[in-house]
Amino acid sequence: MFLRTLALLGAATLPGCGYMVTSTLLDIGMLDPFTSDPGGFAIGLDTDAGLSLIDGSVKWTFSATHSPSGETRTLETVLVEDRTQDDLVVYTLSDADVAELRRWQQELIPWKETSDGNSTLSFFIGGEGCRIEGVPVGDDPRISVFLQLAEDAPMRPFVRNAPVMDFFETDADSLEALPTCSA
Repeated sequence: MFLRTLALLGAATLPGCGYMVTSTLLDIGMLDPFTSDPGGFAIGLDTDAGLSLIDGSVKWTFSATHSPSGETRTLETVLVEDRTQDDLVVYTLSDADVAELRRWQQELIPWKETSDGNSTLSFFIGGEGCRIEGVPVGDDPRISVFLQLAEDAPMRPFVRNAPVMDFFETDADSLEALPTCSA
């Protein structure tokens, strides 16, 4: 029951790729992975009524692969539900994860000089979905994902109005397989 992985690289291979917002993908591609401040990163989720994410399950994983050496570094962070804004539930990195990601960026700087131009940086967003007790879910529930790429920057649409079942994995092919959200 995980929110299907959203990858910065290879996004065209996703089942919901037609729902991805090209302009936001281009903005992400313009970020400098060595100097972009992770303290300004945030994710906003908008799901149809009756659906949510299990507390503490939302993760943002960063992965870097150095070419030509093939060395890979991965940093998995657990996001904190921070606020609601414009009908979005907004998740941010904890202060400890921001500090760790800044250290990680500094450790990767030598890769910049030794890369053959084929090194990659990607990120994945995941979380466990749940049903809100007593709130009916429509026949074709949808999800939208928004990204904030810098402090005080607006939330940018990343995935728009995609079928929730394309992103939530369940044991069965139905919403009834999702667990009930805790209060």
